Amino acid sequence: MLNCCMKNLKEDVGRRIKEIREGLGLTLEGFGKKLCLGKTAIHQYEHGISTPSLETLAKIAELGNVTIDWLITGKEPANPHGNGTTQESAGSWNQPNTISPFEQLILEEFRAIDPCWRHAALESIACIRRQRPAPEPNIKKEIKKDCK
Repeated sequence: MLNCCMKNLKEDVGRRIKEIREGLGLTLEGFGKKLCLGKTAIHQYEHGISTPSLETLAKIAELGNVTIDWLITGKEPANPHGNGTTQESAGSWNQPNTISPFEQLILEEFRAIDPCWRHAALESIACIRRQRPAPEPNIKKEIKKDCK
């Protein structure tokens, strides 16, 4: 009985992973690259053949802008502003006005930065996204100098 339930869980998680990947318009290879995995691993996750590690689940949830709860159960966690019930969801990654807890943390950290350094933070994020080295320290000094 337990093996049957685990198989269903793996398949359900796999379907949600595939939903995220396809929603992002990525191939198996493209999605795998974002997770530092091969396309075979992604294929095995999507078909319930193998299970991602917790670290990989966290990365997938982050990429898809969903909670790990949703990724595993298909349900959103209890709504702190609502009646406390869980809600079935097709994933919040495709809802433009929602942000994940991780994105909320990034926003809070960004708001806490001295306004003179926010441009440097955004440039660093853009470099990471483009997989290029972050700006040299002297560029950051010039930005700081401009703020005086």
